[in-house]
Amino acid sequence: MTSARTVSQRITSLESGGVLNIIGRTLPSFTGRVAWIIRADVNPATSASIAHYLAQQSVTRWVRLTTAHNELLCGVVQGQGTSSKVFEYLAGHGGVRNIHVHEILLTWTAEGEAAVSYPDIELDELDYRMVRILARNGRTPIAEIARATGSVPSTVSRRRARLIEHGVLYFEADIDHRALGYATDAMLWIKTAPGSMDAVGQVLRSLPQCRFAAAIGGQHNIVANIIVKDKSELVHLVDKHLSAHDVRQVEIVPMNPPLNGQALSKPAEKTTRTLF
Repeated sequence: MTSARTVSQRITSLESGGVLNIIGRTLPSFTGRVAWIIRADVNPATSASIAHYLAQQSVTRWVRLTTAHNELLCGVVQGQGTSSKVFEYLAGHGGVRNIHVHEILLTWTAEGEAAVSYPDIELDELDYRMVRILARNGRTPIAEIARATGSVPSTVSRRRARLIEHGVLYFEADIDHRALGYATDAMLWIKTAPGSMDAVGQVLRSLPQCRFAAAIGGQHNIVANIIVKDKSELVHLVDKHLSAHDVRQVEIVPMNPPLNGQALSKPAEKTTRTLF
């Protein structure tokens, strides 16, 4: 049996090697935010510059290109009713065409229904500052959070436990899947019949290969991010886990690793990002 100290040391080693990052998360719709996935056909000759521009915008969570560099995906989160330079930029760029914007309606998490969009407790500035700190590093020590927020460790510890208890904050491991031998990264765009959406979403999110699954508006009603060891496993996963449900269509799109503003200056092998 492995001791807690050994586990902590191993996690620290994986973090320093760029393989693992524990992040504190809130739902994309937390406190009324609106989340979209933008999907656009792009000119492969200009796709990289478009992706890098979008990755530097404050409202983008991630930007991805397909392996063929002919399609771009972008995750955007912002407040209700606010406009975004991202949409204007894409609409006016000559290398972008056929833009589809899908609003995220529901996110299935690994914890099921544990996470909430609207907490049943009142949050103050300390709570929000703690959430922002833990979103960068979920293992930030209590004492460090206390210094950064001008609070005391006992208060930070109590607030952190409260945020978790009320479903505001949950934690996920953001792993560079290539270190585990997963060479294929793909988005699944799924169309189901009414009555099947939640069942399909729950099935997908229960799979260890699924990093993200959400119900969306638009021509598809579910999107998921899947990592597998090879393309044949991807086909097997779709056939095995979706055949029992009323799935009308599955579009499988192989992807390159996600980009974000901070990742642009890092080596490619260190670039990893959990969607939303």
